[in-house]
Amino acid sequence: MSAILIKSGNKQNDLLLFQLAKAMKMPIRILDKDDEMDVLLIKSIDEGMKSGEAPAKEVEKFMKKHGTKVHK
Repeated sequence: MSAILIKSGNKQNDLLLFQLAKAMKMPIRILDKDDEMDVLLIKSIDEGMKSGEAPAKEVEKFMKKHGTKVHK
């Protein structure tokens, strides 16, 4: 199974993509802002794992969001 994440930017394109996926009997999930931030954070963490670096602000933000105390 694979996944494609598309950010269309307008409702007309959203509807067109939704109808296409429905016609192809593909499952659809619409992301809210929190989901979108999680995807961007995961991407940032993946890049950090490859390079050995991750932006400290993003890590702190993720930890705070998930109830972990951040010690500086």
